[in-house]
Amino acid sequence: MNSPLAVEWTNRSLRNAQNIRDYLASKFSSKEIHDFEDLLRHFEDIVSIFPKIYPASTKYPTLRRAVLHKLTSVGGNPFQRSVKHEN
Repeated sequence: MNSPLAVEWTNRSLRNAQNIRDYLASKFSSKEIHDFEDLLRHFEDIVSIFPKIYPASTKYPTLRRAVLHKLTSVGGNPFQRSVKHEN
């Protein structure tokens, strides 16, 4: 098995994640923030080992889309030496 790839987040993705985190902090307890961060870490762990595990887009075949939660999805391009994600 190949070694895990590095997961690179775009600036847009980082801003979106921070906005979600800020929203959770303003409306919910720290448990929900922790759960959200765990969800992202788990996603990174999976996609770094299996970058093509999520289905390819029919419109943009080089992109893949992962649904992390019913209201949260991530798109990315696994065909690079590292995995870059936008959400």
